[in-house]
Amino acid sequence: MPSLTSCLKLAAPHLRPEAIAAITTRAGALREEGLSAVEAGRKAVQEQLAGTETKLTEVTKAIDEGRELFAEPVAPDPAAAATVAQREVRETAGDVEMIAPDRLAQIEREFPDMLVELDDMPPMPARELLQKIDAEVAEELADAPLYKAAAECFLMHGMDA
Repeated sequence: MPSLTSCLKLAAPHLRPEAIAAITTRAGALREEGLSAVEAGRKAVQEQLAGTETKLTEVTKAIDEGRELFAEPVAPDPAAAATVAQREVRETAGDVEMIAPDRLAQIEREFPDMLVELDDMPPMPARELLQKIDAEVAEELADAPLYKAAAECFLMHGMDA
C-alpha cells in the first residue's frame, strides 16, 4: 500500500496546498496518539473530506438562497503554506532538473501574472520572466558550438593559437 505522502504527491495537482498541509499535520498528530501510519493517514483524509463536504453543503445552500459566497477575499493560512513549501523542497531537492520544467509550465499556465522577484532583477510577471529565461537559454545554446570550437582549438594548439 502506498504511503500517505506518495498518495498526496500524486493528488497534489488536484488539491489545495492548505488541504495537503492539514492532512499531513493531522496524520502526524494521530501518529503521535498511537495510530499506525495507515490508520492515521486514512483518518486524516476522512476528516479533511468531512470538512470539505460540510463546506460544500454551506456553499450549495448559499447559492440556493442567492447569497454572495465570497464577500471578502480568502487568504491561505501562512503556516499551512509554509508547511507545504518545506515538504515540497524536501521531496524535490534531488529531482529539481526533472520536476522544474513541469512545475514552471504549471506556474506559467495557472499564474501568468504572478510577480516574481529575483535578487538581481526588479519584480516582473512570471510569464515575462520565463520568456526571458527561455531567450537566454536559446542564446546560450546557439553559442555552444562556438565554445566547443574554442575549447577544441585550445586543446589542439594551446594558448599560442
